[in-house]
Amino acid sequence: MIVVLKFMEFEIHEEIIALGEMRLPDLGITAGLRRGTNANIPYKECFFDFVLACHSCNYVDKETSFDDNLVEIVRVLKNDVVFIASLPTSDNYILKNCIPLCNGYVIITNIYEMATFSEYLKIKKRS
Repeated sequence: MIVVLKFMEFEIHEEIIALGEMRLPDLGITAGLRRGTNANIPYKECFFDFVLACHSCNYVDKETSFDDNLVEIVRVLKNDVVFIASLPTSDNYILKNCIPLCNGYVIITNIYEMATFSEYLKIKKRS
């Protein structure tokens, strides 16, 4: 059996979408990139066979909630499929020095260093 995966992504920043559209073909990756938010995913109902959200679905915009994000993820999933997510634990570096709000929400204040997409491409091409 051959499984073909098609990558679909949404991002809040147009600059990151443009960078992805420019660089992903060099890696042989075809992806559908669109602008959207966790509470407003730019795909129709029952679109995805599965959703993988790595360090992303927990970000909440003003005037929305984590529950809104989950409702939106369920909206774009086909029935009886899988949603996989990674969420930070309270001791995660992302939450270091955060400002607690009500109901388990926090304001992230930690500025942390991450590898840039261009550095990832350099590493990927070396191997």
